[in-house]
Amino acid sequence: MPYSFELNPKQKELQQQAREFTQKYVTPRAAEVDETDTIPRDLIKVIRNPPYKYTAAWIPKKYGGLELDRMEICILMEEIAYASLPIATLIEVSGVTTLPIVFGGSEELKQKYLTRHAKGEIFAAFSLTEEGAGSDASSIQTHAEKSGNDYILNGQKRLVSMAELADIYIIFAKTDPTKKRRSISAFVVEKNFPGLKIGQKRVCFGVKGHQTYDLILEDCRVPVENRIGEEGRGFKYALMTFDDTRPTLACGYIGLARAVLDIALEFARKRETF
Repeated sequence: MPYSFELNPKQKELQQQAREFTQKYVTPRAAEVDETDTIPRDLIKVIRNPPYKYTAAWIPKKYGGLELDRMEICILMEEIAYASLPIATLIEVSGVTTLPIVFGGSEELKQKYLTRHAKGEIFAAFSLTEEGAGSDASSIQTHAEKSGNDYILNGQKRLVSMAELADIYIIFAKTDPTKKRRSISAFVVEKNFPGLKIGQKRVCFGVKGHQTYDLILEDCRVPVENRIGEEGRGFKYALMTFDDTRPTLACGYIGLARAVLDIALEFARKRETF
């Protein structure tokens, strides 16, 4: 049975909108992002707010989001990354931070954080990786100890994307350090919670503007109601999130590859030799 790779009308409309957004806002600022290693705050405001709201792509309409499907988000990533991969990663980071709440969060957490994220009022960062626990993420050592109506978090995270922009952090920690994935829980930690601070900036080669930092937790007290889902289910939510966001991230690199090919072809056509 034949299969069509043509975009449907809704997808074509989204592609055209994303292309116009990129030409108007991203392309003129791409060199600036690369030279300063910073995404301009005014550009972040544009991408987060109407009429675009691209950082709300993953959030259900019930909470004010766009609720785009994976293919539609792939289109966004490819079109924006064509001009600037770091700016496109704002969409990706929004996915890995909002989806754990979508998958496992209580209705209270969804109303409290997803609605504000969809409005562009807050931004979130995802914090799983640690030194010695990157690909083997189940080996994280950050610890969450129950204390009354709170958890007390201690540990150090590494390579937290866009940490300097974030108002909240999705942090994964173990309730039992002797166990692996079955003891990992996920928490929403606000930037003003005592005991949380941003640590060393880590150089991100090849993607200027996509800044990463360490995150330090020292007796950081987090309310029980800020745990995402059941205790010990955090690693499951992380894997579910990766299943949805890894393909879309790859589409960003397709957009980047398209740009490289177009630049190379243009150079080859104009080049004079011998």
